[in-house]
Amino acid sequence: QIVSAVDLIVQTSRLSDGSRKVISITEVVELKNNEPVLNEIFRYRQDSVEEGTFKVRGEHIPVAKPTFFSEFKASGIHCDENWFIKKG
Repeated sequence: QIVSAVDLIVQTSRLSDGSRKVISITEVVELKNNEPVLNEIFRYRQDSVEEGTFKVRGEHIPVAKPTFFSEFKASGIHCDENWFIKKG
């Protein structure tokens, strides 16, 4: 029942500087062999900690294109495919 009700999992975490960030966006794809199949779409990558302020610096990086991407296009929702392409 959970797999049919949940489309995305948005995971947040408190970082070492006390800030809260979304650290992962994962799609729930299907149920296979009684286990949910997950597809991570974005992940937060910490790059550094700022000297003096100890502020965490980083970015959200694409991991995989969501399986529902074609549904966006068919519905007329503009979503740039480049958002899901790994950089570097």
